[in-house]
Amino acid sequence: MRVIIRTALGAAAFVCCLALAGPAAANNFCVPTYSADCPASGTNEAEPDLNAALSAYGSDGNPDRVIIAPGTQTSTGSFKAPGNDPLEIIGSGRDKTFLTSSATGNTYVLDLTSGSNRAVTVKNLAVVVPASFSTGAAISESADRFESVDLISRNDGSSGVFNPTGGSSFSDVRAFGQNGAGFGGVFYQQSQCGTGPITFERIHITDASSGLIWNCPEANPVTVDRARFTGVGAAISVSDGALVSVTNTLVESGEGAPIRAFSAANKVTTLNLDHLTMVATGDPNQPAIRAQVNGVASPTKDIEISIGNSIISGFADSWSLEAPVDSVKGNVSLDASFLASDSDGLTAGESFVTGANNLALGGEAIFAAADDFRLATGSVVIDAGDPAATLPDHDLDGEPRPVDGNADLVPVGDLGAYEYQPTCEEDPAFCPVDATAPRISKVSFTSRPGRGSSLRLKISEAATVKAVFTPLSKRGRPKRGKVKLSRKARAGSLTIKLGKRKLKPGRYRLTLQAADKAGNKSKMITRKVRVKG
Repeated sequence: MRVIIRTALGAAAFVCCLALAGPAAANNFCVPTYSADCPASGTNEAEPDLNAALSAYGSDGNPDRVIIAPGTQTSTGSFKAPGNDPLEIIGSGRDKTFLTSSATGNTYVLDLTSGSNRAVTVKNLAVVVPASFSTGAAISESADRFESVDLISRNDGSSGVFNPTGGSSFSDVRAFGQNGAGFGGVFYQQSQCGTGPITFERIHITDASSGLIWNCPEANPVTVDRARFTGVGAAISVSDGALVSVTNTLVESGEGAPIRAFSAANKVTTLNLDHLTMVATGDPNQPAIRAQVNGVASPTKDIEISIGNSIISGFADSWSLEAPVDSVKGNVSLDASFLASDSDGLTAGESFVTGANNLALGGEAIFAAADDFRLATGSVVIDAGDPAATLPDHDLDGEPRPVDGNADLVPVGDLGAYEYQPTCEEDPAFCPVDATAPRISKVSFTSRPGRGSSLRLKISEAATVKAVFTPLSKRGRPKRGKVKLSRKARAGSLTIKLGKRKLKPGRYRLTLQAADKAGNKSKMITRKVRVKG
């Protein structure tokens, strides 16, 4: 009987272990082999093939990490990550780890949508569109996260991220071209909107016809913060019911109107612009903002634009607004408040402009330099923003906002993408007031017959120390004169040596006092000292 029971338990345990056994879920894949960031330890598994690492155990219920060593990984098609489990793809730095393809045709370098239902985070690498693509794009994604990623185009006209969707976030992303090529649209949303909001933070786009193209409805609101668009034809283009908010952004224009809004649909399109600096570094005859309700046959809704706390500089027209005069067609409305500009705008048809507290620029210097659009000391746009605004609490550089930039003791936000950060060197009004007096301590005096004397002390800050030796007269002794000394000293220990002829033998009253650069004086210190003969 005992034997039977033992056998039954042993078989059950064996079956249990078989039931629990499954694929070895490697949490970390090291591509193409082990490295300092992915050593041969723990659950790390070396995998020379990046596509194999991206697809292995993609649906075993465990999150996976693929850590890629410095170098270039090239796929014959696209890099794909099928499965359902969360996935991190981590390079060794966007100047060290590169993903590209040798494929031809219209495809993606990194395809995170084909067969994938994974929440993917991509960071610390670059995705390079090869010259071999006919068009294609760097990335296809859906509700994924990108951090410290470069998008590089070597194929003129390719997209950066094609159809970025709601639920996605892009932080510290740069997009630029190489070998004379550039992007068509960097973030190009065509129709696949997804669910929820999408955020862009600290992005920098150059060498592109378009930066952000967005036509998804208000259910997919877009937030852009701390962005730079350099020489981009259309930095931001919105249409057909989009809701887009842009803050702390520098736009250096290219060959077209940098901000564009269109409507050919029966949905309200909304564009909110706050703390923008827009400079006509490209074609100055293009307006800074162009908005148009198309005259299509079907009914259309309004385009609503607000711009505040911003600067528009160098454009012949700050805006061009156009809407048909038709009761079933939408209007264009622009609210411009706390705006500094050096030109008026154009309106046509059912387009309207409202606003208040605007500032007309008259050619005065407002920027730090011709190619530096931070604010110059004394600029008229400093502290000229909406005094009631509490957000944003930072500027394009991440510096605090608001700051008291005109020394009136009232912090008010500046106009534009940058908040002026005053320094004492640029403006003495911002030098901190020094109300702290220096302190003298550890005073000692020594005298050696025939060898002179030494006065030692410590001082709390840089100051000028004055010492006075007043003779204490005694009957029958020859008269001695008062001796005054002055020394400039740094904070710390100070030794003043007095030669044997400086002080005649006898007793003295020593008084010490220090004064700093601001005029603060230490307490007077008095000691009785004796000079030996």
